[in-house]
This record gives sequence, C-alpha cells and structure tokens, in this order.
Amino acid sequence: VQEYDGEQTKVVVFNPDLEEHGWQSTHTVVGILYENVPFIVDSIRMALQRHELTIHTMQHSVLYIRRDQQGQLQELLGRDQERPRELGESMMYVEINRHNDRADREQICTELTTVLTEVRTAISDYEAMKQHAIDLTEELKQPAPNLSEVAVSEAQEFLHWLVADHFTFLGYDEYDFIKEGDEIELRQVKGSQLGILKSHQERPGTLRLSDLSSRTAKKIMQPEFFVFAQSTTRSRVHRPAYPDYISVKKFNAAGEVTGERRFLGLYTARVYQQRPHEIPLLRTKVAYVQEQSGLDPMDYAGKEVEQILTVYPRDELFQISSEELLQTAFSILYIQERRKIRLFMREDVYGQFISVLVFVPRDQYSTSLRERITA
Repeated sequence: VQEYDGEQTKVVVFNPDLEEHGWQSTHTVVGILYENVPFIVDSIRMALQRHELTIHTMQHSVLYIRRDQQGQLQELLGRDQERPRELGESMMYVEINRHNDRADREQICTELTTVLTEVRTAISDYEAMKQHAIDLTEELKQPAPNLSEVAVSEAQEFLHWLVADHFTFLGYDEYDFIKEGDEIELRQVKGSQLGILKSHQERPGTLRLSDLSSRTAKKIMQPEFFVFAQSTTRSRVHRPAYPDYISVKKFNAAGEVTGERRFLGLYTARVYQQRPHEIPLLRTKVAYVQEQSGLDPMDYAGKEVEQILTVYPRDELFQISSEELLQTAFSILYIQERRKIRLFMREDVYGQFISVLVFVPRDQYSTSLRERITA
C-alpha cells in the first residue's frame, strides 16, 4: 500500500511468520492491491477455485488514497472526506490452505497476476467494444439487400438491447471472407482484436470455409444478421461460464455475406430475469412458434406452449432455430400428461457443444436418477 503507481499488478502469496511479519497464521495468505475496477472479486475467487484451493476467508475493501507522482502514499481518505472515484484502489486479503512449498506459492501468484491482467484488458477495451455494437445499429440504417425491414429493425433493437446493460463485453474481433478461386477464406482483420481476444484465440487467423462442416459453412454464409455460439474455454473473468459469441455478418451491395464481427461476452443477470417476449430476436422466435402452433393463446394448450417457451433455457433460445424450437416445444407439450422420459439433443452451429434437455416424470425423479442421467 505504501507504494503503487495505479497500473502495476501487486500480488503477494506468503506464509505469515512471527519473526518476519510480526504475526502468524495456519493458512497461506494472498494479498492483492489493484485499481478499483469491476470483476476483481469474482475473478480471483474463480481462479482459486479452479485450482481447488479452499478459501477460508476473503476480504475486499476499496481504499481512497492520495499519492504523489512517484506513487508514494500521502493520505488515506476517511469516510467523512470527499473521495473522488479515481482515487479508489481495491485491496483484497484472502486465506487459503497452507502451502509450504515456495514453488506452489509462486505458481498461485503467477496465476492470479495473469487473471488480473485479463481483467484489466477486458475493462480497458470495454467502451471500445460497446461502441462497435452502437456503430452497427447506425450501419443497419442503410438498406440491406435480401433482408426484410422487419429483420433489419429487429436486429437494430437487439443491438440497442445488448448495450443497455444486458451483455458484459469481454472480447471482439472481425473477419473478412475472401474469395480465392472456388474457395472462400475467413481472414481475421489485423488489429481488430479487443479485450481477451488479444491473447486468447480459439479460431485461427486464417480459415478455409471448406475446413468447416457443410452445416456450419451453410449457416455462416446464410443471409441473416446473427450467428449465436459459445466459446469452448470457460471465462476467467467475472463468472466461470462458457462465454457467448454473437457474430454480426457483413454484406456487400449484392446481399452476399462478406465477413463478420464477433462479440465475446456474458449475458448479464437481468437477461435471465426477463421473459423471452421482452427480448428482441427471442420475441420473434416465440411469436413464430405460437403462430405456427395454431393454438388459441387463451386456451389450455396455448397457455402451456407459452409457459414452455417462458421457462426454456435462455442461452438455448438464443442459439436454437425457430423451426427447431417449434418442434421441441410441441414435443414437450405432448409429454406433459404422459409418464415418459424424453431426451432432446441439439448440436451447436460449430459442432463444439451438444445441448441436452431431459424430461422426467416428477414422481420418478431422484438424486440417484439425476446422477445416472448425468453420467
């Protein structure tokens, strides 16, 4: 705390010693001093849990400190003083299982330093990534060949909704689709990477369309605005989920797909509290299913379909096609009154994930059955 330049990552992992530190503990102690930015506590907790380290205590405080130009502490501001936000510094104190091996402590320190660097990268590029989404809403005001006005309007609404605190942006990049004879190459636009995609690349910089499955290639080249998918690497920032990719396609004057912009991030908690009818794009899918069902929304069956769509896993709703959703919703409706176990499986657009929904009669459900299904 005595010295900090506001940018360095200060992490110490040590075993308190009475002679050296003036106090002692049966645990190993982690001390962190960092700039006051979001996601720190969650990201540090995730990193420790990822290494199966037991957390005995975790304390976090924001200190408001005046420093000189060399970063030396001059004054710790009290609660009764005016405390400008830019003077805030995050301090964390964590106790974990004792590690007597110095190499183990150094490894923990390195891991936490790396995670904090990723947090800084994501936060520092956050506004730039968000601005890309805002700019796209303006770009979509131009006439889009082969795409209806309704589709364009819904795409704009979705992007507006996304930046209104419904998506935590972690990464961004762009690809151009270049024709080379009969082949189409997907080439990353140099310098387009933002956030954690600066250091973590799941897709190579150059990829041929023929290297992908025919199903994936067809989806990528379809004249529609969005492709939804998930990263194969769990997030090390904010929460331990597989981040979502939202790809927004680029078109030429002839309406052909010429590239894509990819946003990587996590939907915020607000998304999972909203009804699908309130979310752009999802409301279109829901309306399609209800219309194609031919059911009166005021009748029993119509209300059952609406309830099925309302509680359907939110991430699945983004990724599943309207036609697949229609078939699945009706299949779920048909088993509501039957004592049957049903399994629904869906492969994602890139063939990297299989989503599985299992329906079990309530009186047959048990922990043992759940564990057997999981296995």
